[in-house]
Amino acid sequence: MPTVYSFATKTPNQLTEGKTLSHFENQPNDGARVSIQGIGNGPMTVDASASIVSSPVIVSTTLATTLTTPESAIEITLCPIGHALNVSEVNNTLSSYFQVPANTPITMDIANCQFLYLQGVGALATTAFYYTLV
Repeated sequence: MPTVYSFATKTPNQLTEGKTLSHFENQPNDGARVSIQGIGNGPMTVDASASIVSSPVIVSTTLATTLTTPESAIEITLCPIGHALNVSEVNNTLSSYFQVPANTPITMDIANCQFLYLQGVGALATTAFYYTLV
């Protein structure tokens, strides 16, 4: 069973119930009670799907691995270990993608992205990831 953090207050399937990512009421405030933009409340190393994907995940070269973005996530950090990784927000065929070099961590903004699709390049790619939550 994954750890549930106190700052991860959104239910995973709110995105699929027609709700939007327009409410980030968990953002930290400064001394004047103004939201601090771009600072997360903590990490999360599992996705928000019904069948949870945990970090690190082994990513195939033939079938895409789907990560479901938690509703309160603003960023994801990915680090493919040993082999490059193709990343797409479009669809699970990865007809359009960005390639992350092996052993290179990358942080991507994902506040309005419901899914990310991952596929190994050349060989199975073990990929560590974490979401930054607000």
